[in-house]
Amino acid sequence: MLSNKEKFIFTSELALAISNGLQIEEGLKMLAGFDAGVSHCAKKLMDIMQDGTSFVDALKQSNDFDEYMIQMVVIGQSIGNLDVVLKELSVYYERQKKLNYQIQDAITYPFVLILMMFVIVAALIFKVFPIFENILRQMSMSLSLMNTARILSYIGFFILLVILVCGVILYILYKKSSNKAWATKLPFFAKLNYQTEMTKFTYILSLFVSSGYSLIDDVSI
Repeated sequence: MLSNKEKFIFTSELALAISNGLQIEEGLKMLAGFDAGVSHCAKKLMDIMQDGTSFVDALKQSNDFDEYMIQMVVIGQSIGNLDVVLKELSVYYERQKKLNYQIQDAITYPFVLILMMFVIVAALIFKVFPIFENILRQMSMSLSLMNTARILSYIGFFILLVILVCGVILYILYKKSSNKAWATKLPFFAKLNYQTEMTKFTYILSLFVSSGYSLIDDVSI
């Protein structure tokens, strides 16, 4: 599966090629000269299409593209506006790329903050408290307040440790996951993802309406 960045390059460049009068095969030849991921995908598509396989079927067989792109290409070809659809897909994948960066930042920032708090609490427990404890012992003062503070610090240390471990697991899962859709279900990003899905839906409707289809036909399709 291509990354959102690679799909952005693929769709934007292929849209440019088609809008300039080139055939899909010619556009793919042009893409074969790009970076490794895009180049490998373009060559794979050309190989698949050599025996007469359609562009859409080649996209499906390549396993490099998501279902949304495949369906949009079907729509683009059916209404004769493939270059326009590919251009809009490039905008969509650019937004998805930025969304992934936002999710990564949203996971990384709290993780770094909790790590700093963890280090501070650990320093208090293992460095600062023993010094104060020795001072109080030398002054023959009660250690009850110090013991209470130590207990609370241990509790805080344990809580931060649990949060830190959960954060590490979440970060590793996000980095290793090929499908990051689950991350869009996090509280803030769920709303953003809903807005993205609505944008996709309204754009598809606008494509059909501008191509002469009625609203009822659009919904049924």
